[in-house]
Amino acid sequence: MFDLKQNLQIYFDYLLKYASDITIISGLNFSIIDANDFALQAYGYSKNELLKKSFYDLISSGSPDELKTQLKLINKRDSHTLVAKSIKKNGEIFTAEVNFRVIRLENEIYYKIIVRDFIDRNKLEAELFEEKEQLRKIIDASPASIWFKDTKNNFIRVNKAAAEIAKKNICEIEGQPTQLIFPIESDKYFEDDLEVINSGIPKIGIIEPITAGNSVKWVKTDKFPWTNSKGDISGVIAFSLDITELKVASEAQKSSEEKYRTLFNTAPLGIVHINFKMEITDCNKKLSDILDIPVNELIGFDLKKVDDYKLKDTIELAFAGSTGYYEGDYQLKSSPKIISLKAIFSPIIHEKEKILSVVGIFEDISEHKQIERFFFHDILNTAGSLRNFAGLLKDNVNGIIVDSAILSDINQIASISDKVVQGIISQRTILTSEKSELKLNLTDIHTNDFIIDIIKNVYQEPTEENKLIKVDANFEDIIVHTDPALLSRVVENLIKNAIEASLPGGFVTIGCKKENERISIWVNNQTAISEEIKSKIFKRSFSTKGPGRGIGTYSIKFLTEKYLQGSASFSSSKNEGTTFKIELPIILKPIVSVCSSEPCIAENKNLKPKDNTYELVRKNKVQDILLVDDDNITIMLVKLFLKNIFEIDSVTNGISAIDAVKLKPYSAILMDIHLGKGLNGFDTLKIIRDIKGYEDIPIIAFTAYALQNSKEEFLAAGCTNFLAKPFTKNQLIDMLNEETVRKQS
Repeated sequence: MFDLKQNLQIYFDYLLKYASDITIISGLNFSIIDANDFALQAYGYSKNELLKKSFYDLISSGSPDELKTQLKLINKRDSHTLVAKSIKKNGEIFTAEVNFRVIRLENEIYYKIIVRDFIDRNKLEAELFEEKEQLRKIIDASPASIWFKDTKNNFIRVNKAAAEIAKKNICEIEGQPTQLIFPIESDKYFEDDLEVINSGIPKIGIIEPITAGNSVKWVKTDKFPWTNSKGDISGVIAFSLDITELKVASEAQKSSEEKYRTLFNTAPLGIVHINFKMEITDCNKKLSDILDIPVNELIGFDLKKVDDYKLKDTIELAFAGSTGYYEGDYQLKSSPKIISLKAIFSPIIHEKEKILSVVGIFEDISEHKQIERFFFHDILNTAGSLRNFAGLLKDNVNGIIVDSAILSDINQIASISDKVVQGIISQRTILTSEKSELKLNLTDIHTNDFIIDIIKNVYQEPTEENKLIKVDANFEDIIVHTDPALLSRVVENLIKNAIEASLPGGFVTIGCKKENERISIWVNNQTAISEEIKSKIFKRSFSTKGPGRGIGTYSIKFLTEKYLQGSASFSSSKNEGTTFKIELPIILKPIVSVCSSEPCIAENKNLKPKDNTYELVRKNKVQDILLVDDDNITIMLVKLFLKNIFEIDSVTNGISAIDAVKLKPYSAILMDIHLGKGLNGFDTLKIIRDIKGYEDIPIIAFTAYALQNSKEEFLAAGCTNFLAKPFTKNQLIDMLNEETVRKQS
């Protein structure tokens, strides 16, 4: 019944939309069930008023019995026409011709009623004549060849473009059989015509020749059924575009395409060809398998209609002449499975250096992403928790007399776990940058403050004892316009590598100076590099820690040269030790140096905050925090970090988080983005933001699978701040202080 009503509504909508007269649809008892705008204007009723009436209320033809007698003829003849007086809402009467036609849809009977005002008829005919003249002008002005043909393969009407391609005058074509104008192709034309006439279905994209005199043109033709006033098909209308140049080019490419067709069809990757309209014109079976969509459904698909704006932007980048790289998730058609896709789009240069199409290579990287997600999320989460638990353990035994062996073990655990964390973070940074996913966030920094902050960060992490960091006496404080997070990663790696290479009791020195509108940052340690290692120092797979360990100085050179638009180099000798140097472009202003004239020498304890206790601005109230995370270790760790500072409630999924905020007001929410099955952090955040009282509550997002540019994405999604895992106790408390104070102010 649903399909019947739906089809019925579509049919009636079509009748009313395209009718040019007063048109009314009624039921078997002539109760009005729909009417077009002409009817509403003619009778002066609103739509609701008219739908409450019967058609008997609108006309008068003698006595009601006489009218009913005439209307009985409708069901016998399927149609009936009578002249009757029509009555408007205001009582005005006009004489009209009323045509009734029976509509039978399965077991239902309806009437289509056409009312024509005799007074307006002449005016309508004059307007119709004018419209026909305007239509003729439009048709003649069209660059496409337009042909009107009857059911017997005769030309009824053609435009100027059609006459030109046939090399004849319009009067020489109209009224003539197709055989006379195009004797060679006439039969094939008529075959296509009959297919459209008999089926009533348009035939699109027919590539066919037109022979006129001694020349042959190639055209792309679309044919549509041509209906008369009764709705019967009386011929076809054909629209043809001259594609001779494209056809010739296509034939020239055909032989070369055939050579690669086998490779195309047997390639282990999905391959797609996209035209300048961003429509898929070709693809291989592998792409069909990857996307779980039949090839015939992919061909002709308009990629402008996809919801993934990132994919569209990547393809448009290829049409602009660059190579586009894409990575994203895709929902399979026949199952709830979501796969991860990687694609590269490259422009195809055609004649006259025009980019008319793009080729794309697709790969299913789901397994790779699962490994990557496991490595960068789960393992990093666990390693970070181990590091933080070791830090808490050190804090708890600080000042307490314990066995030196136990204290040594604690320090060793902290040191090893920190190295694991830093190694994973470095791998994540390189992977992201190699995929060109890093987005630079440029700002001005002061090199003095920048370096001091990095040194503090290095000393706050577990390091080998009795190794110092010196700031060179000639260190220049310069304003640099760069990406501070990326530069911090590079310089911190330089310092840590230098510390690891130093001998016990040794030191590293860091300096900065301006050199010819560029900034030079260098780090020196007192040991030398062997000749064998020098040749491998910047290779990706090499590390001084041993085969298969870390990414060494590769990341320093790669990030500096690809993203910071600088250079990285080193020198090493027994007398001078080893110096790694990076040079960067700058936009700078000389300022008075705030560095002391004496070297800044510090041990771990000297650069730590004097007071490790963090106080919260509470306004006389302990604040309640909701933690949303599916990792029990993280939950335990956060509660230990915030013990005696905040009241912490924890839930492990998005649904529970939504229920929790409805029951209790929270001062802030800590939201893990990757929550396993069900709602993820983003989905949960959106729902919570719509709950009264949580429109602007601080929501801090965190995850161990964050990339360099994730913060921008999280803030756009509605988070107030972002903290990458693994985070330290101080980092977490600082951010909560910042966010809660900001909310209170």
